[in-house]
Amino acid sequence: MQDQNKVIHDINSSISAISQSLSLINDNWKNNPEIVEKILPLVLEKAVSLEEQWNQAKNIIKSKG
Repeated sequence: MQDQNKVIHDINSSISAISQSLSLINDNWKNNPEIVEKILPLVLEKAVSLEEQWNQAKNIIKSKG
C-alpha cells in the first residue's frame, strides 16, 4: 500500500510540475525565450519520469486485478 501511495503522490507531483512549467513557458515564450530554453529540457525530463511513474501505477493495478 505504501508503494501505491508513493506512486500516486509522485504522479500528482509530476503533473503539477509539468502544468506549472507549461504555464510559465506559455507566459514567457515571446518575451523571455531564455527562460523557456532553460525550462523546456526540464519539462521533457519530467514527462519521461511521469511516463515511468504511470507504468509503475499500471503494474500495481494489474497485480491487484
